[in-house]
Amino acid sequence: MTRWFALALLAFMLALVVSHVAVVRALPSFIMNRGMGMIADLGATENQWYTAPRITAATSAVVRSSPDLAYAACLLNVADGPVRIEVPAWDLYGSLSVFDGDTRNLFVGPLDQGAPVEVIVYRRGETISPPSTAQAIALSTDTGIALVRRLASTQALHTAAQALMVQSRCEAL
Repeated sequence: MTRWFALALLAFMLALVVSHVAVVRALPSFIMNRGMGMIADLGATENQWYTAPRITAATSAVVRSSPDLAYAACLLNVADGPVRIEVPAWDLYGSLSVFDGDTRNLFVGPLDQGAPVEVIVYRRGETISPPSTAQAIALSTDTGIALVRRLASTQALHTAAQALMVQSRCEAL
């Protein structure tokens, strides 16, 4: 009886460990796919900038978004080749972040240093030759997201931040 109990306990513990590892490995992709799906539901398309409306209680689609920031997102898909991202500078706080499909933050570039930020995003394992003005960012997945945040505490600043997105690029090469 003791041997049977020990084997059952060992099998139960093994099942717990396997289940835990499976959940931990699957959760980041699940979270990112869900977040990207929510952004796509708002009207975003792959490899194009989507500018979010000013954040209010009624327009906030993502938990903890700040009403003092202007947001823009680009749903990245590098399955067919690299994607070029260019974002103009901003006088106040601003940043460009790039995440892969497993929620890893691969790049953060400041927009408040007087110079635009340019990156080429590609699938790890590809060979690319980015221009000298661009930083190369390798995704471990075919999809990801680029996120621009700019301090825009008034409607006038938010409108100005949105106008800059017209000058921005997120496009397949």
